[in-house]
This record gives sequence, structure tokens and C-alpha cells, in this order.
Amino acid sequence: TRGEITCAHVGDSVAFLIPADGNRRATELCEDHRIETSEVERKRLKEQGGTLARAMDPFGQPSGPLRLWPGGVAQARSIGDSDIGPFNDPLPHACTFPFPDGRADVVVCSDGVWDALLRSNVAATCRKSHHCTAKVTARLIVDAALRQRHAYDNQEVRIPKDDTSCIVLRISTQDSTTEDEVGES
Repeated sequence: TRGEITCAHVGDSVAFLIPADGNRRATELCEDHRIETSEVERKRLKEQGGTLARAMDPFGQPSGPLRLWPGGVAQARSIGDSDIGPFNDPLPHACTFPFPDGRADVVVCSDGVWDALLRSNVAATCRKSHHCTAKVTARLIVDAALRQRHAYDNQEVRIPKDDTSCIVLRISTQDSTTEDEVGES
């Protein structure tokens, strides 16, 4: 009713506001909390005395994303992860954005989706599937992420490397209709 959307975020899932109008860019609704890509998080953890390093593969070589030790987590802002003690920050990053006129999708995806797809691909999928339900759109996004070769541990056993989930909330300010929130994984 106020024409805005507020997002409070911890963790490594990311939300975008994707206007149906293809001339307007998608807006990231949250802050990056991954240690690998967030200089702010790396600085915070180092100042607290945390050790940042990659996990070792079976051959003793560094592998995977940058992690916090103790605990070996790839992000240290969450509700939970008590095994990392004082390094965990459960305080969410919160911000408010104006909601665009017309129709837009709020898309929340786990890192398994964002590691496999560019946000422009997710936005294009939302815009092309405007005639579909939010559930179908979420399924299309998850399926596209799972089709990516690097999304799996190996070729013979197609087990996703990471959680690959998507929630689409389709909102329209024109006629005040909102579809139910729908998730896929």
C-alpha cells in the first residue's frame, strides 16, 4: 500500500526486483554476504581474528570458495551457524526500495541458482514467462540453473553441488493483485 518493498537479509540467497518492463533494470534487494566476493565481510572477519582460507581437496590443494575458519563456512551472516561462534552476525542488512508502477517480480534464489545463471538470464526468464504463474516461472529458473554443466559434482551422478531453490512473488500495482509466493527446489 505504500508503494515500496523492504528486504531484510542474511545469508547467501539473493533477492532481485525485476520490473516487467524490459527497459528497466533489475534491482538487487540485498547486500552480498559471501566471504569470497564481499570485501566488507572479509574485513569484518579478519578484524575479529578469523582465519580466511580455502578448504583442501583430497590431494592437499586449496579448493572451493574462500571460507572462515573455524567452521569452514562460505558466509558468516546467518541465523544459525553457532559453530562459528562470535564470527556469526545474525543482524540482517535491511533496505527499502520504491516499487515500480505496473507489474514486477520479486525473485529470491539460493546461491546454487546465482552461481549458475546471470541475473540478466533470470530477468529474461521472468519477463518471457509473464503469462505463466509464479510457480512455473520459479521452476523454469531452477531448471535452467540445473542444466548448467558446472552445477553438478560430476557427470554420471547428477547431484547438484549446492541448494538450487527459487521463490517468485509476482506483484502488480495496476490492479492490486498479488500471486501467492511460490518456491521451487
